[in-house]
Amino acid sequence: MQLHVRLLLCGLALTGYGCGKRPDVKPAAPPPKPVVKKPVPPVSPFKRPEKVRGIYVTAWFAGSTKQLDKLIGLLDRTELNAMVIDVRDAGENYWKGLNLKLSDEAGATKIAVVNPKKVMEKLLTKGVYPIARIACFRDNFVPRKRPDRAVVLASGKVWKDRAGYMWLDPYNRQNWEYIASVVDYALELGFPEIQLALT
Repeated sequence: MQLHVRLLLCGLALTGYGCGKRPDVKPAAPPPKPVVKKPVPPVSPFKRPEKVRGIYVTAWFAGSTKQLDKLIGLLDRTELNAMVIDVRDAGENYWKGLNLKLSDEAGATKIAVVNPKKVMEKLLTKGVYPIARIACFRDNFVPRKRPDRAVVLASGKVWKDRAGYMWLDPYNRQNWEYIASVVDYALELGFPEIQLALT
């Protein structure tokens, strides 16, 4: 009997065919699956009120000590307890420290809140519940710099809505990552809640 035939028969025996099984031979265990740890968002120091009653605040008002103090005074005199504050609107990114290269290159970085930490500390001290408003896809900056990231017509020209705004393509995963970077930034600042808006 030739060697290769004997090897074949031996193999069949070891797998349970022919000569019987060898009890001391076990099949190799499959390699363990890699453990993928899900990222854990930062824990915000803000506690959500039982009933949220808020006002909308532009980033420019939030970044102005005088205007922010006026709004906090309004909350003190009323049942209001929350502020929905712009972090991003119409493609403009307002808070210092975001450090998005594409935003900078497209001219979309418009710093309205120069000292984010100070603003968040004041809101916490005054018992104001902050909600970050992030407008996602209406964007008059990135599509101009990167038409490949924009909603386009069949002709290839960048599409504009009735108000004259361009839009990021909501099906482009790179745009998802771009918006997600803004969300991550807001969470790291301490915002306990994110409001994602189309416009």
